[in-house]
Amino acid sequence: MSQIRDMLGSSANSMPKPDIRAQSKPEHQASENILIIQSAHPNCVLRALERLHKNPVFANPRYTLLCRNRPEILEFFQNHPMLAAIHGHSGARAAWKMLHRLRAERYDSVVLFFTGEPGHWKIIWFAFLLGIRHKLVFNETNDCFYFTWKATYSLIRHRLRNRPKGSGPNWTSRMHTSLGRLRRLVPRPALQKGREHYPGERILLLQTAEPARVLRALDRLQQTPLFSKPRYTLFCRAFSEVLEQFQNHPMLYETRIHTRTHNSWNHLRSLRRENFDAVVLFLTGDPGYWKIKCFAFLLGARHKVIFNENNDCFYFKWKAWFGLLVHRMASRSKVSTHARWSSQAAGFPLVLIKILLFPFRFAWLLIVWLQLRRSAMKASS
Repeated sequence: MSQIRDMLGSSANSMPKPDIRAQSKPEHQASENILIIQSAHPNCVLRALERLHKNPVFANPRYTLLCRNRPEILEFFQNHPMLAAIHGHSGARAAWKMLHRLRAERYDSVVLFFTGEPGHWKIIWFAFLLGIRHKLVFNETNDCFYFTWKATYSLIRHRLRNRPKGSGPNWTSRMHTSLGRLRRLVPRPALQKGREHYPGERILLLQTAEPARVLRALDRLQQTPLFSKPRYTLFCRAFSEVLEQFQNHPMLYETRIHTRTHNSWNHLRSLRRENFDAVVLFLTGDPGYWKIKCFAFLLGARHKVIFNENNDCFYFKWKAWFGLLVHRMASRSKVSTHARWSSQAAGFPLVLIKILLFPFRFAWLLIVWLQLRRSAMKASS
């Protein structure tokens, strides 16, 4: 076990540990980094900028425009007072390079246009690959709302119901849609009911290991803080022996409980609404926690802090995680001296094959269960 600590300590120079305090915005700097994607005619983008100037949606915004790399379009938006930067793209060419570049910027919100104009569907799908949580959508009448599947479904249903008979492809430009009802239905995510304002960092601790390991991690976070002004919320199992160990802990602001997979969807929705700044989980090899470990990656938190069995921590990255897995497999192979190297080398591909085949196996079991359920219902009737 000490070898994992040596590995993580020796790789500190090659892979520096990011600091949330450096990545998060200070309290005195309330600016929001907004990306505007030209998924409509430039006049629609210009009207949206004028509306955002008259009726501000963001606090101290810094707008960056991503538009088509054409001279007439770049000249149209050049020297606009609201745009801090303009990036041009050439369609599908160099799309992956642009994707990695924009994801590294970590924008707070993205502005899209659902106007029904042809030729923009690729850049609209491109916007959903950027990993930006808040998406502000403008329609053809310059109304805006925050993107949710419910709001988008309501918009499409409203368009289909109000489409004139015998209209051509440009029917959307003549249609007047009122999205006031949608705007009331879908408020701004940061102002939703249930989320109180807190100036510091809101951290969620998931009990994915034994309580003793969680207490050790809290002690380490108190001795060597990773966050500037943290407020910790614990999400643990609803066992009396577990709750007794965390009761009245001075570092815990709130303790929430769960009973394995019972009511998991409600827990997922309520925790996602909280918009936690970071999630702390434990990859210690303790059995019986793999479901809650997978649950941690569905919460939508940008930062994930991992604690291992030696109470060492690192920020989750695929490279660091695969390095930890390879190191664990190598350490196990050294312990098991009687195992042949060929069987050990075949172990890792076997795990990958099992992971790839899991959805098909699950679908097959679901089909068998449905057939048995159907035959049982026929027999009972």
